[in-house]
Amino acid sequence: MEFFATRPTPSTAPRTAAVPWCVLLVDDDAEVHDVTRLALRKFEFQQRGLELLSAYSAREAQQVFQERTDIALAVIDVVMETEHAGLELVRWLRENDLSPLTRLVLRTGQAGLAPEEQVIRQFDIDAYKEKTELTTLKLRSVLYTSLRNFRALADKQADLDSLLALMRELPSLRASTPQAAALKVQSLLRSRFELDAAELTLPSGPPWRTGISAAAVERLEPQHQAHLMAWLDALSAAWPDANPPA
Repeated sequence: MEFFATRPTPSTAPRTAAVPWCVLLVDDDAEVHDVTRLALRKFEFQQRGLELLSAYSAREAQQVFQERTDIALAVIDVVMETEHAGLELVRWLRENDLSPLTRLVLRTGQAGLAPEEQVIRQFDIDAYKEKTELTTLKLRSVLYTSLRNFRALADKQADLDSLLALMRELPSLRASTPQAAALKVQSLLRSRFELDAAELTLPSGPPWRTGISAAAVERLEPQHQAHLMAWLDALSAAWPDANPPA
């Protein structure tokens, strides 16, 4: 795969708004929801705001998880309809492999009912906090950490899914004409790395290598640049560029 330094013509299309992080608040106290929403007003991480969902019981939270697959973080009260409703919700989520990437933060107003060390040891959660210690600043800090963890896990999963998709495409790439294969590679690049068509160059003749502008690579975050290089290396190793038959 060749890289061309030519910068693409800037797009005049308006940028779409960044998709907000989906955060689920689970607590049986409506006032806690109100205070939390107030504390997280205008919260932003990596230029993305929040979409706050509310559930007032563990059962209601289960329904939300079954309906939504994009929840990045859930902040869950321990004591709701039962003394350990929040813990049972966490257990249900992890044992049923629902939203495995979702980060979970437990908070409680009755820490004695579920000792911190025991909870953190036994449950797959990011943090366990007493409500009295979660000031606005500390709550926001918890969100920064948890959303960063979610992003890292989601990126790794996306890389794995992308490479698996590439492996599935290899038989059809090999069976295609070089030009058709190059078009398919472009489609895969655009969908995985959100590249614009103007940032990719399809040659008009052999060796049919797809060019990626330097500007496109530069605008990617460092970890995504590394992922792109790994993706292209895997493609080159599994399906070397070839000239069309004479």
